[in-house]
Amino acid sequence: TLLVFSLLLLRQHLQLVQEKSMAGSWKL
Repeated sequence: TLLVFSLLLLRQHLQLVQEKSMAGSWKL
């Protein structure tokens, strides 16, 4: 369903944000 699809997208987006923030902290 659309709800499940949006939940999967949200989780994937959160993972990407987490990776970016972790990479940013590594540079510091």
